[in-house]
Amino acid sequence: MMNSELMQRFQQAAETIRSRVGEAEIGVILGSGLGDYVDALQDAKYIDYKDIPGFPVSTAPGHAGRWWTGTLHGQRVCMMQGRFHYYEGYDLQDVTMPVRVMALLGVKTLVVTNAAGGVNLNFAQGCLMMLTDFINMSGHNPLTGRNLAEFGTRFPDMTHAYDVQLMEKCRQAAKALGIPLQEGVYMWMNGPTYETPAEIRMARILGADAVGMSTVPETIVARHCGIRVLGVSCITNMAAGIIDQPLDEQEVIETAARVKGTFRALLDEAKRVGAKYIATGHYARAENGAVYRGQPENDQSYMLCRLTPDEVNALLLPLAPYKKTEVRALAEELGLPVAHKPDSMDICFIPDGDYAAWIERRGITPPPGDFVLDGKAVGKHRGIHHYTVGQRRHFGVGFGKRVYVSDICPETNEVRLSSDDAAVWRESFRVRGVNWLVPPEGEIVCGVRIRHSRRELPTGTVTPDGDGAIVRFPAPVRAPTPGQTAAFYDGDRLLGGGFIVK
Repeated sequence: MMNSELMQRFQQAAETIRSRVGEAEIGVILGSGLGDYVDALQDAKYIDYKDIPGFPVSTAPGHAGRWWTGTLHGQRVCMMQGRFHYYEGYDLQDVTMPVRVMALLGVKTLVVTNAAGGVNLNFAQGCLMMLTDFINMSGHNPLTGRNLAEFGTRFPDMTHAYDVQLMEKCRQAAKALGIPLQEGVYMWMNGPTYETPAEIRMARILGADAVGMSTVPETIVARHCGIRVLGVSCITNMAAGIIDQPLDEQEVIETAARVKGTFRALLDEAKRVGAKYIATGHYARAENGAVYRGQPENDQSYMLCRLTPDEVNALLLPLAPYKKTEVRALAEELGLPVAHKPDSMDICFIPDGDYAAWIERRGITPPPGDFVLDGKAVGKHRGIHHYTVGQRRHFGVGFGKRVYVSDICPETNEVRLSSDDAAVWRESFRVRGVNWLVPPEGEIVCGVRIRHSRRELPTGTVTPDGDGAIVRFPAPVRAPTPGQTAAFYDGDRLLGGGFIVK
């Protein structure tokens, strides 16, 4: 394609975006599992990639395929909810087209994020790494071919591919927020296969701290356009050969989703307003970096198990000494309209309790599949996101007897059923990504909480295993479900917690 044709294509896309959602000063490319960050935008508008002339369409899991524009801290920001990869079959002009379009829309600063595999042995799953440099191992460069002089010089300098001043601001923001921030070199590999253990050994020898399948082409083109770049990786897994377990895309998406709150806090620089503490309405106690259970009938301490001691020290929990009835009485005394609002068991940002619809609004629509009972397909489900282990109604299909969801299998898109309630009880399960507020010295016996309940916590044996743990009970517990939090207690003190996996 001639340069004039390329420029016409870029300009047409830019004009469509400008007319639909407006221009921006800052651009953000959201990596796998981080698309929800668009919720931070005020007065946000979006356009689907498919409605932008000449624009590619995302095919990778976890990429919704929308261009958003809105206001964030008084600045106009555009966000790509999903990017393009060379491994999808696009050429590098397609992969980097959004950056060219951003330049035409007035973007001067680009924040590029990604999900990456950890190579540095000091990293852990779920940590954040600020990119200080990159290594291009793909054998390709998006500037190959005739130079687009309208954007920049033939031979752009990459000495500071990632802007020094932006990196310092990122460090300061992370420090102010108490967010551990790693720094390192990112290596771009073509994909779509994950790297072999031998390739990871090579990457470490060459000085890489993380590997991934994106980011570098966008960085190169941004610098060619004179756009300043800040790069941040979410280390969603340790790369092949670092730990002895297979890699899968679902793990990448899940880990990114779990840390998106930290990501958001880092990018927002929330503490720029000078706040020393954050007050929340959790029914729990926090003292000297430790978290304790609140009143038995309304304890929410388990929701804080992902915090570090420094983050706990920044918390104010004013409801800790109160029962819900006492809080309602105070609200009524103060004339607050929520004084008599019914209790909700829903997630606060999903007030209608329709979790499936919330997922679908973010561009994720798992397809229908089979209900499987006793090894046989007995009907079609609406998508696995509508079901949970232990569920016994609202199937939309009659089975002639009471059945329970015993397992959900994303790899086969099956919802497995059982007519025996015993099938949903477990004596053990594995927890991944455990955050320890009180690191154990070995196997411990402690209280284990897997859902909101007023009952006494069952006692289990927790055996640390890498970044996770194996939990065993002397008697079965009902429906410990992958994706749920498992929190560990010594009496009333919260020890830590992680996410249940199969």
